[in-house]
Amino acid sequence: MKEDDHPGLFSFRSHRLRISFLLSIAFCVTVCMRVNMSLGVTCMVNATAFAPKSILLDNESLPTRSSASCHPINDEKTAQIDGYGGTLLWSPSMTSILLSAPFYGQLVTMTFAGYLADRYGPKLALMGSVVNCMIGTAMGPFLAVRSYWGFWCSRALLGVGQTFVFPSCNSMAAKWFPPEERATIGAIYTSGVQVAAGFTSFFVAALCTSPLGWPSIFYSFALIGFIWLLFWKFFVTDLPSENKWLSESEQLYIEKSTNSKKNSQHFKEQVFPWRKILLSRVTQAVYVSQFAFGYCAVLIQTYLPLYLKAELYLPIHKNGVFMITPFLSQIISKNLFALISDYLKRNGYFDPTSLGKVFQTFSCLGVAASLLGMIYLPSCENSWVVIPILTLYGSAFSASIPGSFASLLTIAPPYTGTVSSIAMAYLTVAGIGATQLVTILEFLEWPNKWTIVFATGAALNVFSLMAFLLFGEIKIQEWAELKEVDAETAELKGLVHS
Repeated sequence: MKEDDHPGLFSFRSHRLRISFLLSIAFCVTVCMRVNMSLGVTCMVNATAFAPKSILLDNESLPTRSSASCHPINDEKTAQIDGYGGTLLWSPSMTSILLSAPFYGQLVTMTFAGYLADRYGPKLALMGSVVNCMIGTAMGPFLAVRSYWGFWCSRALLGVGQTFVFPSCNSMAAKWFPPEERATIGAIYTSGVQVAAGFTSFFVAALCTSPLGWPSIFYSFALIGFIWLLFWKFFVTDLPSENKWLSESEQLYIEKSTNSKKNSQHFKEQVFPWRKILLSRVTQAVYVSQFAFGYCAVLIQTYLPLYLKAELYLPIHKNGVFMITPFLSQIISKNLFALISDYLKRNGYFDPTSLGKVFQTFSCLGVAASLLGMIYLPSCENSWVVIPILTLYGSAFSASIPGSFASLLTIAPPYTGTVSSIAMAYLTVAGIGATQLVTILEFLEWPNKWTIVFATGAALNVFSLMAFLLFGEIKIQEWAELKEVDAETAELKGLVHS
């Protein structure tokens, strides 16, 4: 069998495509288990028990539903109609603390998750991650009605497992996919995040108003995670050479393009370049970009439903529809951008670094502009304005796939899991920063809290763009390149280890 006979990425015979879909579902399932709380909490909590004093007015003084004006949800009847008639007595600040719980869980494992995925294999690491998330999610309904802090711990446990998803998927991508396919593959498997963040809100909105009630939000996603585990167990291996479902021609093509066996051996034999991974200007440019996008991702995935409810007074079914917009835009845009990027690189029109910086520029400036637009343009009378703003946000956010994300997958193939784990640490710190900022502003009852929150995200994107333009690269770094070991050195190493 000749290597040239290998199936293309989008061929039905391509096992690489099956792997990418399973990676995408892994992202989707684990993110579903986290973001189900973003909208779900609005139907779990009593929406009127902790309404601000400024809007606790006599119902007769409020405009009716048929009025041209809009008004806050401040009575139980309206809350029930709009789908916000929960029973749990959690204040807004308590709710915000709950939403931050997964990020505190991630602090426990974020420093070594990627290292474990590189050393012991991403297959096992990702399986353990999903099992952990399933347990934390399935325990949710039981704990929520009995203990606020017990429920917080279950959400933190979910975060402990989620830390492994990002580096494990990236480590798998470095082993299974040639460099010229990685932008496309990155777009495919990270699309699971957008599918989860967008359609989960729609699904949650339906479950909230169904006879099953809010507990079904947790049980349904835990069940989906179990089904994924079965497919992952039987169809996936750490290395292409170990996979019985892979054709000989595809295996030869992957091995030649990725050096996956050599990279794995290189990881085990060489002195680990911690200093370069942590302090290299190129890796720092990637980490800063991940920090900015991590802040914005948490802002949109976690707090957009609360913003739409508190500022635009949207009922829960409209809230769910609006939430789909940025993520549907991301799914379409990121795959389109990735295909264009890989085509231009494959045909030599641009070098990867220059092309990546073009995409990254559009990404950062587009995200910053959309966040500023959220401050000044929407109101409860013209809530539809949010849709084009969120569409721009989703499209711009996706342009980072051929930019900083391609850099993350390329700069150090033997250590992709470790580099991704450190990037995940930056994402986690950004997520905690975003949740703490909202929590503090909620506690202080700051009148312009959303202006501060969105403006901070815009500023972070501009700063990260400057860092990537100055120091970002999309090529293997010298300290991560495979080095040939001569026979004499190999013999000496054998004597030392014997």
